[in-house]
Amino acid sequence: MAFGLFDIRMPYTTSAQIAAADTTVPKNLVAWTATPILITDILLTNSDTADHIVALTYYTGTVSRRLSSVNVPARAGYDGAAPVSFFANGAPPNFGAWALVNAYSLQISVTETMPAVVVVDAMAFGGYL
Repeated sequence: MAFGLFDIRMPYTTSAQIAAADTTVPKNLVAWTATPILITDILLTNSDTADHIVALTYYTGTVSRRLSSVNVPARAGYDGAAPVSFFANGAPPNFGAWALVNAYSLQISVTETMPAVVVVDAMAFGGYL
């Protein structure tokens, strides 16, 4: 499958769940791999009745850089509501994909403390290059 200048050899998906215990601490969504990965979207859901802001961080192994953040409305992805696309709502206009080609990873976190029974889920989609 071709994606712009990239040729995806094999599909890639991964997920992470943020619970109350790890809300403000970045958690690996796309961990380092020796094979380059192209991330084409990240979908977010929120089990809470309140909105939450989810931050996407680029981690080099020693340094974290916040790339962007997006509001995930209450119950997004639940009760028939659509999940939130990070690339459609938190990325710059016309941003199509993120290529991870070195020993770097993408991390997510919620910017405020959540109630104990609430979870925010993230699923990344793409392919190995």
